[in-house]
Amino acid sequence: MAEILLLEDDLGLQFTFRAALEEQGHDVITASNCAEAIKALQVHKPDVLILDLMVGSEISINVASFAAYKLPDTEVVYVTGSSLFSQGELFELSRNIRWVLRKPVPLRELTSMVQHALLTKPDAKLRTYETVMKEIEKEISPPPKTDQKPELLS
Repeated sequence: MAEILLLEDDLGLQFTFRAALEEQGHDVITASNCAEAIKALQVHKPDVLILDLMVGSEISINVASFAAYKLPDTEVVYVTGSSLFSQGELFELSRNIRWVLRKPVPLRELTSMVQHALLTKPDAKLRTYETVMKEIEKEISPPPKTDQKPELLS
């Protein structure tokens, strides 16, 4: 589906986010610090960046700014538990920052936000209402029943 760069220093959260995104069919490149993320941007051309705002003692704005320079059509979704930039100032710091999700982030919200980010790209292929509803139904449907009847104990 899409290539996503995920910058998250909490390895448990990184694993969880990656698994949820891969389950949706995305290829996920992970980075645990800003230097790794910038190196990944020099090699890959992700469609979406998911960046933790506070990575260790660093603020990851430099990663968003580098992406804006190198890949100006790449959408950035910030995920943060920090109270920094709580009044929307983050959007003024880099031109490709589009959304900020506050931790804890429900996985469905993260995957929906990534899908939305992909739909805003100029070459996006819109999904129909029916396709979305089938995906939701598939997620919440119980497993199919078999025709086998349980054996009775005598």
